[in-house]
Amino acid sequence: MVPYRLSMDELDKVCGLHRACFRTESWSRAQLAASLESSSVEGWGLRLEKESVGFILVQQAGDDVEVLTLAVDPAHRRKGIARGLLSFARNRYPKAPFFLEVAEDNMGARALYESCGYHLIGRRKGYYRRVGGSADALNYRLDTNG
Repeated sequence: MVPYRLSMDELDKVCGLHRACFRTESWSRAQLAASLESSSVEGWGLRLEKESVGFILVQQAGDDVEVLTLAVDPAHRRKGIARGLLSFARNRYPKAPFFLEVAEDNMGARALYESCGYHLIGRRKGYYRRVGGSADALNYRLDTNG
């Protein structure tokens, strides 16, 4: 599995994958397009047997890198795709601390990030709306190895 650089030609697929993963919290087509067009954002996708199954968008801000979004087709989860994309991004910026945010109730993503060495550094109370309530946003950091 070797990630490839995302292009605007794949905007429809990126939108579809994001919607499949995040449903009501998915980014709009305009938000995803703006990210892909931004000079500070890099995006990589991953294909299995010619099918796009996941992607990651990261943004460099100064010395830091933020994982803006990471999406893997629900039918292809638990195959190492998300871990591979995180590792690929990390290798692109080996000396940068990485940051990301995840909903507190997204236990699968939290377990993945923690197993990759990310540690909790903060919380935004009630950030994500849920039917009948909300979920906190958890902020994670992965420190540099070098």
